[in-house]
Amino acid sequence: MATYPGAFINGAWQDGKGAEIEVRNPYDDSLVGSVNAATSDQLEAAVAAAAAAFPAWRRTPLMQRVELCRKALEVCLEHAPAIAEMITRETGKTIREAEEEMVEFTVDHFRRASEDVIRYRGQVLPSTQERNGSKRIMVVQEPIGVVAAVSPWNFPVDIAGIPIVYGLALGCTLVWKASEIAPICANMFVDVLHEAGFPAGTINLVHGYGDIGAELVAHDKVGSVVFTGSVATGEKVAAAPEEEAPAPKPKAAPKAAAKVAPPPEPEPEEAPAPKRGFGAKAAPAAAEKAEAPAPKPKAAAKPAAKPAAAAPKVEKGAASLADEIASLMEDMDADD
Repeated sequence: MATYPGAFINGAWQDGKGAEIEVRNPYDDSLVGSVNAATSDQLEAAVAAAAAAFPAWRRTPLMQRVELCRKALEVCLEHAPAIAEMITRETGKTIREAEEEMVEFTVDHFRRASEDVIRYRGQVLPSTQERNGSKRIMVVQEPIGVVAAVSPWNFPVDIAGIPIVYGLALGCTLVWKASEIAPICANMFVDVLHEAGFPAGTINLVHGYGDIGAELVAHDKVGSVVFTGSVATGEKVAAAPEEEAPAPKPKAAPKAAAKVAPPPEPEPEEAPAPKRGFGAKAAPAAAEKAEAPAPKPKAAAKPAAKPAAAAPKVEKGAASLADEIASLMEDMDADD
């Protein structure tokens, strides 16, 4: 099986210099291919390329970026069947779902981005610091810089396409760390962007495991992180900037501070999750739990107190009942 490049840096493919990552079909565990993970030095080169490309890319006229998005839409639609087939082989989802991911979702990102970016507006607000009406506050939206995109395996192209396509349309540059479970379809999507004509350095790709992702999101040249994945990894991603960057000094004491409660502990799973992919064979059922020892019998309860003797029941005979009825009738006649 083929070994695919492990990094796309500054407009060119490079072989990854890290460990080999095998890609297997979750349906039958057959080998689809492999990539070599990028190293820390290659990641550094990818971020540097994105940072170097940003000043020129942000100054690129808006309609030129829109035209590139429209061109990429056509190229992506042309290559969608082949990418969908690779998504199926890597993740195990059905070909119908993979084609939906490409045609209905990924391709449409280019259309939406090319339309939405034209409608972005700033704001002009009145100043609240003086009363003569001579000042105005202008709010302008600008690209943030280098965007780190970290994407999951279950929608390996669609979810990554959101920050990539919108980021490029708005004038940002990107470094993408794709899922190690589905790296080959990520390579194919980067080829689409390259064929469409996006300049070198605007889109960069690195493969690897969590260590490469952690280095990327904590990099000091990354202006924004877009992450989709597990809760545990998301908490690490959110904490990375706080650990790496010095805490800003507050200018004044907070007026309405709020403390966010920690999330509840996850409930234990009954059985381990499948290894990878939609088509992965089910994990063996968890072993039967050992029967708990029978509880020790409690001491016998004290006998309940004897109930009080019931009052003797007086049964009325037929004669006495007839006399009572006759007496009631006489009373009724007397009342009349």
